[in-house]
Amino acid sequence: MRLDSLVRSEPFRAAIRMVVVFSVLYVCAAAILVKSIENTLTADLAQLAKVETDLLREIYARQGQVGLARAIESMGHQGRAADRAYGLFDAENLKLAGEIPTRPDFIGIGRTPVEVVRAGSINGRFVVFVERLDRLTLVAGRDDALVRRAVERLVLGATGFGLLLVFSILGLGLWASKNAQTRLDLMDAGLRGFAEGELDQRLPIGTRNDQIDRVSVRMNATLTKLQR
Repeated sequence: MRLDSLVRSEPFRAAIRMVVVFSVLYVCAAAILVKSIENTLTADLAQLAKVETDLLREIYARQGQVGLARAIESMGHQGRAADRAYGLFDAENLKLAGEIPTRPDFIGIGRTPVEVVRAGSINGRFVVFVERLDRLTLVAGRDDALVRRAVERLVLGATGFGLLLVFSILGLGLWASKNAQTRLDLMDAGLRGFAEGELDQRLPIGTRNDQIDRVSVRMNATLTKLQR
C-alpha cells in the first residue's frame, strides 16, 4: 500500500484539517497561559522589590541619607545578593550608592534592562521599583532570570507536548486511512471476482456498521439479484 495514496485519502485529509484547527487553538491557549504565568512571576518579583523598598524607606526615616546609603551598600555586598541590585540617586540623578549606575526614567514598577556594576559590568533585565524619598530617588531591583527560565521551560514543554499531539493525530489519520483503504481493496477484490464469474462472491461486512459496511450490505443485495 503506497504512502502517497494514504496521504491523499479522505481520513488523512480530515486529520490534517483537525491538526490545523487544533494547532491554532493550542497556540492561542498556550500563549495566554505563558503570558499569565510570566505576569504572575513578574508581579511576585515586583512585590519583593517593593518590600525591600519599604524596608529602606524605614531606614531612611530613622537614619537619614547616610544610613540609607550605608544600608544599600551593605545589602549590595551580601553573598546572596547576586539576583538583586540597588541604587540611590540625588536630585541631579547622580549616584550616591548601589550597583545601578543610572537612574531609570520612570517612577513605580517596571521591567527594564539595567546595567549593574558589580565586580565589572553585568547586563540583565531587572524588575525594579523606583520611589522618591524627598529629593532622593531609591531603586530596588530583582533579576528576572528566574522568570525568563520559567517561561523558556514552559514554552519548550508546551511545544513538545503540542508536537506530540500533532504527530499522534497524523498517525491516527494514517492508521484510519490504511484501514479504510484495506477494506476498499477487499471490496474491489470481491467485485472483480464477481465480474470474472465467481457469482457467489460477496463483499466482506464488518461489525462497525459504518458507511463502508452499509455500502457493502447494499452491494451484496445487488450481487444476489444479479446472481439470480
